[in-house]
Amino acid sequence: MDEISVVIDDIDKIHIYGDKKPHNGKSITRIEVSPNEKCLVTYSEDDESIVCWNVESSKGEGPLTPDFTSNKVDNHIEQICVSDNMELVYTYEFLNRKEIKIRDMKNEQEIQLGCGLGELGEHEYCTFNLNSADFILHGSVNDYDLLMIYSTQTKNNKWWCKRMYNIPKDFKLISVPNYDNNIYLFSNNFIYEWNLLTEKRTRIFGNDETKYDYKKFRKDIRISIDKKFIYIRIKDKIVIYSIELEIPIASLDINNDIQLYNLMNRIILNLHLLLPLLSTNSKIWNFVMKYCWKECLDQNEQLQFEISCDNIQTKTKYAFQILDGYVWKAELKKKIANMNFVNELYVKIIEDLNSDEFNDNKRDEKIIEYLSSDEFDDAKKINMEAYKKYEHLNIHLFSPYMNTIRKLFKDKSNVKYNLKLESLEQNSIRWEIRSYNERSILLQVFNVNKKWELIGSRVENFNIPMDTTIYLLEIESLNDIDIILTTSIGLFIYHLNKNNKKISLNYFYYIELYQDPFRKNYKIFLNETLPSPNYISFKISNEWVLYVKDNKESLLKYGVELLKFAIKEQKLELIDNIYKKCIEFFKDDLKNNRMFLNIITSAMPYLSEYFPDYISRYSLATTMIIDYPTYNIEYQHNDSHLYSFQYPQIVNLTKSILWFKYNLMMDELRRNYKIMFWILIIFQILLILTFLPIYFAIFYILSRHHFINNIYLNDAFSIYFEVVEKLSRHSKTIPIITFMVPYVKFVNYPKDYNWFLELISPQPSPFVNTISSDIYKTLDGEALINFKWNTYGKYYHSMIWIGFMAFLVCFNAAAEIPQQYIDESVQKQLLIASIILGFIHLGIEIRQFIYYPAKWISDIGNMLGMYFN
Repeated sequence: MDEISVVIDDIDKIHIYGDKKPHNGKSITRIEVSPNEKCLVTYSEDDESIVCWNVESSKGEGPLTPDFTSNKVDNHIEQICVSDNMELVYTYEFLNRKEIKIRDMKNEQEIQLGCGLGELGEHEYCTFNLNSADFILHGSVNDYDLLMIYSTQTKNNKWWCKRMYNIPKDFKLISVPNYDNNIYLFSNNFIYEWNLLTEKRTRIFGNDETKYDYKKFRKDIRISIDKKFIYIRIKDKIVIYSIELEIPIASLDINNDIQLYNLMNRIILNLHLLLPLLSTNSKIWNFVMKYCWKECLDQNEQLQFEISCDNIQTKTKYAFQILDGYVWKAELKKKIANMNFVNELYVKIIEDLNSDEFNDNKRDEKIIEYLSSDEFDDAKKINMEAYKKYEHLNIHLFSPYMNTIRKLFKDKSNVKYNLKLESLEQNSIRWEIRSYNERSILLQVFNVNKKWELIGSRVENFNIPMDTTIYLLEIESLNDIDIILTTSIGLFIYHLNKNNKKISLNYFYYIELYQDPFRKNYKIFLNETLPSPNYISFKISNEWVLYVKDNKESLLKYGVELLKFAIKEQKLELIDNIYKKCIEFFKDDLKNNRMFLNIITSAMPYLSEYFPDYISRYSLATTMIIDYPTYNIEYQHNDSHLYSFQYPQIVNLTKSILWFKYNLMMDELRRNYKIMFWILIIFQILLILTFLPIYFAIFYILSRHHFINNIYLNDAFSIYFEVVEKLSRHSKTIPIITFMVPYVKFVNYPKDYNWFLELISPQPSPFVNTISSDIYKTLDGEALINFKWNTYGKYYHSMIWIGFMAFLVCFNAAAEIPQQYIDESVQKQLLIASIILGFIHLGIEIRQFIYYPAKWISDIGNMLGMYFN
């Protein structure tokens, strides 16, 4: 273990705020930080106290000031969380139940939960969101696993529930990260993401290798998130999931620093988010901690401490250190941003090797050799495989250097057209590029320190007219092995593999820059990621086509455009290769690589038109794939032979909060005002008997649309749920097996979907554009249609049908009923309603005509309508 040591001159100097230490000098058991790291709390089990510390009041680095102390807190505390406003929440065990207590540390007052879980509830997990405006509580009542979201606006010393969700029984809540609106769930070795606002659900990772203890799985699984990646620690493994590609791109052993080092050489990762997931035995963790705390301790030379997991906690902005009863902070994020982590860690490894001579070209072999000791028996083989894997990982898919690219296209008034370009020297590496044989360019990479030794070369050929000359405009070095090249035919990104000394084309976007100014094309690169290559990019560069086809991540990102290009160009071999690769990648990992099927399903309208055999081939290859880690049969009350649904089936119970509050109120009456309670029960029974014919129909509708629920029942009206439960016990159950529908994103609308344009010109999904019996005669196709009909179609068509009937009735009533039977004002209102409804239906007809004029004209119903009108 690395140690940072400084001589202690006077031990009393450590007592920064007087003789009385926080927690009466007792040891600190736990530390918890608020969402925006504005304050934190420490808990001492020995002293039975909680102290709140103001992080913002301490400018720069150094010791924090204790603000508030809560003495004699409850024993057996399970979890603690604190808001940015110093509102403290903790759960504790009491009489074999998990209770919750909330305290406003600033105002020194207790806060109650309005619409809490009641006496029967178990409080499992709690946290605050990023702005501390919402308190999120996970708990269980009876057979319900509830997620409740409370507003932290205190009213009468209470927080009131504003949203409520029911989590399925076989799903366990992992965490609710306080920096986004997603929750993460675990079920059957799968991890799911569910958005609280959009209710979009995504399965992000599946794993059969690790066995979990369901009582401790929150400790086994931890999650950090940024805009590009989700970092998941699963016991001794870290999985990095790409949000854009929707697949895991790396799996790392937390005890293998070289795996992470190799990956960080290829991708810019947020190290401050990775650090909390790393093992404290990691050399990377210790290296960063030593770097971050060095300056802070140099300013306080009377202190010494040893880095360990017991006294340091890393968050997004700061690292916090418990030192002699006090909390110190170091600016973690700022210091990581200022350090050249990869190079400095590389130097650190060299120092550990005590190597006098070190050849940069053999850097990776030396590092692997370092780890190939008795402690790491198979390290060399594992790390070499990891190196090869991450070396071929396309960096520009995840770290696209968009600011650099935008600078190349902005404010370029004077553009020079060259036949030869040279890059600036970086780490003794220099690139030379020249126009070669008119339709080609030659790339060469030299080592300047070795008498201009040629490291690698490449000739790039293009399928362009013979009389076309390719001019070189500008070259920009991203680092010593990656460059951006702008030419008269577009933008290129090249990569040098030092291991095999080969140059690869990692990105190409065709733009004609012969006459067009750079500024005109600036908007193409305004997004956060590189734009998808256009049609001509694939047509004029065979090498680019081969690279996209053979690189896993590039195929996933650009494969849809490449397959559409191959279909339009009738390139049969390329179509077959892309199809086989997608199926192969999917079958290699059924749980995590399903997004490769989206390449095929997105191109199905084109396959249906030009190569329909591929649709039947795909249907046969992907039919009846069990969407479960192990073969499993369940029993459900369902009369249909086919039931379509999405994982996880989280139910929004927000509309039933009033019903929940009402039952809690009835429970309070039952316990404290029994006479009043029984009077209300008798009154409710009389109402039920009076309206018995419609009682069950009304409660069925209310229950189906989640206006009421059976979470907490304390009244006579709830007899409906008891009757339904008894009937369901005697109803027949049928065995079911869960299969996946392989038409991934087949029903999704385009990424650039615009609701305003949708009113004028419909933007269809592949589902709408593909008409093939080979899809819909299968169980997968039938399930897809059932899902679309039940979630959207039947409501849409019902609205149109009801609207048309209303239009028909209003118009006929206004036109046909004689004036002696109808008032003139009523007739005018009916005519106004007819005009409004008529325009709505006219708009629907116009949209159908704009979308498919030929089909609208040839429709028999439209022809008869025009004829009779």
